[in-house]
Amino acid sequence: MTERERDAVLASVQAGRSGDLDEAAAAWLERLSPARRAVLVARHRILSAHPRADILAALDALPADVPPELALEVHLMRGNLCRELGDLGAAHAAERLAWIAMGWPTPPSPVGRAPWGIAAGVAAAGVVVIDDFRGPDECARIRAECDHLRGQGRLHPGGFYQADHGGRCDKLRAEVEELIDRHGASIPATAALTTALRRLVLGNNHFEQTTLYPMEFQIAAFPGDGASYGLHTDATPGPQIRRELTILYYPNPAWAAGDGGLLRVETAAGWIELEPIADRLVMFASEAVHEVTACRTDRYSITCWCWAPTPGSRA
Repeated sequence: MTERERDAVLASVQAGRSGDLDEAAAAWLERLSPARRAVLVARHRILSAHPRADILAALDALPADVPPELALEVHLMRGNLCRELGDLGAAHAAERLAWIAMGWPTPPSPVGRAPWGIAAGVAAAGVVVIDDFRGPDECARIRAECDHLRGQGRLHPGGFYQADHGGRCDKLRAEVEELIDRHGASIPATAALTTALRRLVLGNNHFEQTTLYPMEFQIAAFPGDGASYGLHTDATPGPQIRRELTILYYPNPAWAAGDGGLLRVETAAGWIELEPIADRLVMFASEAVHEVTACRTDRYSITCWCWAPTPGSRA
């Protein structure tokens, strides 16, 4: 099922219309564990105008034995919801549980950890780059998993929905969390990357006192036959929450000058061009105009889109 189809199913569940689902939608919903279903519905409600207190109540009603792979997201959502509602004590308690779920017994101090955070870095420079994010061995494993998924036909053509910038999109894509649900045992390095990105965002929330939800993860493949992605933004506004931050990870170990596939991002100081080299992490505001130039060798990226409350909204 596509992301849009899954959203429609979750909207039906949220509205109490599960009996109206077609056979394919009902089968997808049936495959989900109760905990996974509850987390997906909570995530969908966060993206809507649903009252935050009601979402918190639903999360609090989850059983205590939530699977470890879901516990991190539950605690992260609970912490961010508490921040939105102004309950910082409950937010810190939820964040502590999230750090424990990740195997880190003590959350970082929000004071004196670093001279900048993600939001401050993006505001100052337009783009934040972290090289050597996972290490060469882990990067190679992620690339091998991407090649395997593509070879198995798990990646599909990605549509280009922003015609206002006049570009085209030649990428193949897949939603990472759906792949983990169905094929998690075969992509452990990619699954570990999503946990690392959640850890990065959670740590930054604690440091900068921000509220970012790492909501979407996507694998994209650009074939080396000239594939490109024209000028566009990632911004997707909602009534209470919007895409705020785009994070890109590149598992391209053999990338060399002349291979094309540059990421070009428009900033206040002008255009920044970055090569998609191995183990590079790039972060920028989702509203920034950007593009991928023509690729002369196969190019992969894994994207995490982080959402944040729309200014002035609080339920």
